[in-house]
Order: sequence, then C-alpha cells, then structure tokens
Amino acid sequence: MKGITIKILVDNRTSTPLKSEHGLSMLIETPEASILCDMGASDAFLQNAEQMGIDLNKIDFAFISHGHSDHTGGLVHLLNNFPDKKIYTSPLIFNEYYFSGRRGYWRAMSTEHSLLQEYQENFIMIEGAGNSHPDGAPHNSNAPQEEGRLSGRWVTPSIAIVANSCNRWSRPYGNIYLTKQPATGGLTYLTADPGHLLPDDFRHELSIAATTEKGLVIISSCSHCGALNIMESCMAFTGEKSVSAFVGGLHFIDSPQVETEVETFATELYKAFGHNGNSYGSETSTTIPRIITGHCTCDRAKEVLAKKIPSIEFFGTGSEIKF
Repeated sequence: MKGITIKILVDNRTSTPLKSEHGLSMLIETPEASILCDMGASDAFLQNAEQMGIDLNKIDFAFISHGHSDHTGGLVHLLNNFPDKKIYTSPLIFNEYYFSGRRGYWRAMSTEHSLLQEYQENFIMIEGAGNSHPDGAPHNSNAPQEEGRLSGRWVTPSIAIVANSCNRWSRPYGNIYLTKQPATGGLTYLTADPGHLLPDDFRHELSIAATTEKGLVIISSCSHCGALNIMESCMAFTGEKSVSAFVGGLHFIDSPQVETEVETFATELYKAFGHNGNSYGSETSTTIPRIITGHCTCDRAKEVLAKKIPSIEFFGTGSEIKF
C-alpha cells in the first residue's frame, strides 16, 4: 500500500493556533480507509479538525488504542456528533478502571463505561486470536511467539489492529505509576480501592500496523507495552519481516530514569534491526525504522533521543506525516 498520511489533530504540544492538551488524536488516511485514532481528552480534536479543514464525517471508522482518558475523553463527543461511526477497541477498556499514582494520589483515568450501554452497536471488540489474513493466505514470521497467543484483526486488506504478544524488550519506566481494578462489585471509575488495585499489564493496549512496499508502518499511541515489543508483535501478526516507520508516543515521562531508559531504548533499537532493516539481524545497524514521536515523550527524553537517534522526528498538534 502507498500513500499513507497521518494528521495530528491533538497532541501535548503545538506551534500553531490549534488547541493542545495532554492527549492524542490522529487521523490516518490511506487508500483503503480513513481512520480516526483516539480522540484526546476533550472535544479539542473536533475543533482542531474543523480548523484544519478536515471533515470527520468522512472517516470509515474510529480506533481506540487503550483505555486511558487522555485518549478516550473525546469519545463522547465523537459519538454525539457522529453516532453512526464504528469504533474498534479492546473489550477490557469497559471491564477495568484505570488510575495513575504519579502525583501522590490515585487519579482516575478511565474511559466512560456508560458509553458502551448507550452506543453498544458502535463498538467492535478486538479479542481472541484472529491472526489470519482476509485473503486466507498463511503468514509466517521469525518473531518470537512463545510469550503469548497472537491477537488482533485485519480491518482492511493491508491494515491490522494488533495486540502485544512480546516481552522481549524493555517497557517504559513510567508504567510503575499505573494501576487497574476490575469494574465489578460496586467499584467505581472515580475511586481506587487499594484492596483491588493491580499493576496495569496493558492488555488493553492495541496498535495499528499497515503493510507497505517498504515494510510496516506502525501507529502506537502510547507504547506502554514497549515500542520494540509492539514492533515485534506487529511483525509476528502480519508476517511482515521489516518495519519502515513507527509513529506514536514512547511513554518516556519526566523522571530520574528518563536518560537511562532512553539510552536503553536506543541500544535495543540498533540491536534489533540489522543492516537490511530486518529484526534479529546483526548487533550493528545502518538501517533502523523511521521513528516519529510525541505526546507522552517528555522534553528531556526528546533531547536524549535526538542525540542517540539522529534521524528521529517529533510531531505536535497540526503536524502532517506522509509515507
């Protein structure tokens, strides 16, 4: 597939008159489908889309990457304005409540669960194996598959929504602040119950993988499962052997560990991709995927990334990325 364009409707940062917020929303335009990926924390994505001359009524479907409210806070505004749109997501975002303890207290950050009852017919849940291509052709992969069952769904002939199935590489340090609890037994999305809180395992996180002549283009909004794990999972699910580009947040938050984890990521990235761009290649690399990041990648992380990975690119509200 050729001709992919990603337009950033909302990001944490902007150099334009467009609104920014702690959230992310992207419009992914391809020859096969136009996809709204996440809706930020509010209706800012709608306002920015209008300012950018984008008619969201023309999207084919929407996609929610994971259950955190900085990606789903605008969901109610999408459904209120476009009640006919289908939305792909994980069922877990309506089965769990999510909290962050980074500020010294448990801050609620869940998707509004009542939307599932009100708009049940809109949601298409990604669960189970589903690792066959729509044309029925088998796909083989050299990626490690022993860590878990491949899970996801092809939504067009060249675009798949993929769950992480790899734990080979490091995950972001900032995950230590994030927890979940079941949405049962009288528990609410506003109140964290220490007796029920568990570390978030991010099984609710999904990514988009688009096959192109140059390799996969992967869109991963926050990469809580670790960007390299997500790349491996997308290769395993699709059967593709190379990654052309990776777009999304890396979840490198402002912390005492940020320089160390960025250096680890850079080391692992060069280790994973050999001279021809294929994973599991040589220890040294002359070809790595095009990395384009923003949102949950803090300013200090960007400074270190620019030194360690000179080809890295950064996006903000209003950015347009072409492949």
